[in-house]
Amino acid sequence: MGWRQRWQFQRLQELRDRARQIDRQQLRRSLAQVRQAGMRGEIIVPIVAVLLLIAALVLSRRAAPPETELTLEPSPLPTGATLVVPTPTLLGPTTDSGYPAPGTASLTPLPSATGTPTSVLTDTAIALEPSSGYPAPGDGPQPLGPPPTGGFPEVPTPDLSSGYPGPAPTYPTPALIPTAPLPPASGGYTPPPSFNPPASPPRQPPTVPAAPGAPPSGYPPPAEESPPAATTPPDAIPTVPGAPTAGPATPPAEGTMPAPTDAGPTATPSPTPVPPTATPRTGKLLTGTVRWSIADSPVRLSEDHAVAAGASLTIDPGVEVYLAPGVRLTVAGTLRAQGTAGAPVRFLGPDGRWDAIVGVDGSVIALDQVEIRQAGAAGVAISSSNGALALRNARLSENGGGILVVGSQLDLRGTQIVGNALAAPALNVQLPPGGTTTISGNLLRDNTLPAGTPQVRLAAGETTGALTIEGNLIQGGAGAGLLIDTRAALSGAIRCNAFVGGTIGLHLAAQRPDLRGFDLSINANSFTGQTRYGVAGTLPFNVSNNWWGDASGPFEAQRNPQGRGVPVGVNLEFQPWLTQRPACAPAS
Repeated sequence: MGWRQRWQFQRLQELRDRARQIDRQQLRRSLAQVRQAGMRGEIIVPIVAVLLLIAALVLSRRAAPPETELTLEPSPLPTGATLVVPTPTLLGPTTDSGYPAPGTASLTPLPSATGTPTSVLTDTAIALEPSSGYPAPGDGPQPLGPPPTGGFPEVPTPDLSSGYPGPAPTYPTPALIPTAPLPPASGGYTPPPSFNPPASPPRQPPTVPAAPGAPPSGYPPPAEESPPAATTPPDAIPTVPGAPTAGPATPPAEGTMPAPTDAGPTATPSPTPVPPTATPRTGKLLTGTVRWSIADSPVRLSEDHAVAAGASLTIDPGVEVYLAPGVRLTVAGTLRAQGTAGAPVRFLGPDGRWDAIVGVDGSVIALDQVEIRQAGAAGVAISSSNGALALRNARLSENGGGILVVGSQLDLRGTQIVGNALAAPALNVQLPPGGTTTISGNLLRDNTLPAGTPQVRLAAGETTGALTIEGNLIQGGAGAGLLIDTRAALSGAIRCNAFVGGTIGLHLAAQRPDLRGFDLSINANSFTGQTRYGVAGTLPFNVSNNWWGDASGPFEAQRNPQGRGVPVGVNLEFQPWLTQRPACAPAS
């Protein structure tokens, strides 16, 4: 093999090495493009790399000419002649690779000491033709597919064609219903009709330690007990049948609430409130017609008293009733306390926290212009079971318990429940299976509640009567303002209320599959300051025509992302909304 053949062979070896180097550079570029395109899968990237490497090897073999073409016939060169090697055909024009243009490969003669021509190969760069098998610019792996069009799926609109309630009718701006005072004691009080549904088996609630109460300032020191009216038998009596003991009410659990997910809160059955378990208590039994007048004030009860079934106790305006620690007033008949704005009837515990006013089955309790303080030694200040409770223009404060109603007719108007340290909701109601429940013009705020406990809880079984909740100011704490936990299809109205603060203003926890049978109007309410939702529900309730704290409406990520009001549950119908606060809602 002559020197030309050796040089040609070396030249071809260099060209192969340079081609492999370029292949590796091109491979790195391709991998960079794959990474930029987001194709970093553990399967796709290795496959692409292997394919590119195979293609590079194939092309490098195709680029090398057959060995037979390397055989060159030697020919003598004159002394001092210059040998010029033509540019190899593998060289081609480059586009954007940045390599030198073709024709830069040449052999330059250098003078030899012996006069024999010697050739030196200058620096050479090789650029492959676009037709050499590499993908053209823009080719290469493609994404797995275009992103789905149409954006996020729409929230399904509930089908209201099968008897669901439609949008709430438009009402004129209402005014609060004036609270009518109860008729004076002399005219006789007509109680609402009573009923006796089947009583559920009693359950033993957990024990809540009694919170000690300090006697308020300004009360006269205890004196000898004034004797009641002559019709009161002086002797001690056994337990009034059906009278409950001082066990506390079971605190209800609010429905379970997750972060704001897209499906909204789910309904979790909460315990049904039950009155304390009936066990014997001794005390004095009031029979016949008993009246406590201003001449008897203050009436001091050092032991339990009970109004017998069929008997009545009437308390005149201005009378103060002092109850010793732990003492209870049980009502199996009728209790009427008719105070006035200037002379309310007061139930007080100057020596410590007394128990409660407890209405048992068939009882009627009608209290107007009364104050109840330092009660709730067992977690309830006033309770009524399967009877009737009318509480108007009352004030409950400094108590260790609230109001518990189980299956009784309830008429609660113009009452303030404020400043109490509670272990259960301030108003805890198991709705009766019939009749009407009215909660109107009340103020519930500034009560200390356990975390997650609603300020007001209403629970309904399979059937219940009409519900009217209007003109109330309900302040939530570490739980909901109003929790409605129902298995029944409710009817009635929730309107002109102010829900302030709390996690949820109104939580509608319906344990039903759909809205069939519901006839519940929810409008002209104000929802402000809630940390999670103004309204949340397990069914697509219509909550349109309410005020959400801003004219832009409630915040809802899909349907009203520009809303600056409190959030609303994702499955609720909230459009249209009020652009200003309803005048009928009480000021907060």
